This record gives sequence, structure tokens and C-alpha cells, in this order.
Amino acid sequence: MAQQADGKLVLGGKFTASHGLARRNIARVDIAGKPDPTFNPGTGFDGAVRSLAIRPDGMIWAGGNFTKYNNNDSMGVALIRADGTYVGVTALPETSAVNWVGVSGFTLYVAGSFGKIGGIPCGNIAALDLNGNLSSTFVILPGTNASINTSN
Repeated sequence: MAQQADGKLVLGGKFTASHGLARRNIARVDIAGKPDPTFNPGTGFDGAVRSLAIRPDGMIWAGGNFTKYNNNDSMGVALIRADGTYVGVTALPETSAVNWVGVSGFTLYVAGSFGKIGGIPCGNIAALDLNGNLSSTFVILPGTNASINTSN
């Protein structure tokens, strides 16, 4: 779960409905807990959402065990507009095992169980820039020798 600047909560997990609406693995509710009709994820994610982070401009980063968002290829990480439409990511992990996403400014940090992202070796951790490209300023090797599960 992640809270947006306006107080709305983005919910991620492994579900097919939220508050009586068909919502596959992602939904949003207002500060009173009512479903937000302005958020439309379409078909949603085809697998579990494990982590969510909100960019300063309100866009939503999601990480998890999925390969598609609203029928768009999105291996383990996706960038979504505040209305639920898909933006896309250039550098995708080689597997859909993203366990954590975190934002610092417009940089996205991802961690999980993947040896490459965007075809480049990374040791289970990487940083993506504003446009979803692999960051050239974040040192990604050697990384860890096993999966990174969570971070606070």
C-alpha cells in the first residue's frame, strides 16, 4: 500500500476485486476508504503486486511477480499514471521477481531476485531514472549473491 499526496491509498496484492469492483491486484481508495472511480487499471496485473511507491508527480511505481499490466509487457516493474493508465518502463528485469520498489525524487530503486535488468548484470538491485531507463550513476555490481526481499 502507498499513500498519494492527496491522501488516496493505492492498494497492491493478489486479489481480483476491491470494494465490489473488479480490480486485479491493484486498486485505489479515497481517504474515507471508498473506491476511487477516477482510477481505472483496466485488466490490472497478471500477478501479485508486492511493493508500491509514489513519485513526486503522483505517478505510481509497482513491483512484483507479474509480466503484464493492462495487457502491456511489464516484467516485474511498471510505471502507472495517477488515473491508472500505463506509462511503460524501458529497463525491465529478466524475471518477474521484484520484491521491493522505492522512490527518491524521480529515481526508482528496485530489489528482488534478478540477475539482469535491461539486459545488464545487476546483482538483484538497480536504479531507474525518470523515464524507466537504467541509471548510469548507481553502482549495481557486484550486488548480492541471493534475493533481496524487503527494505524499510
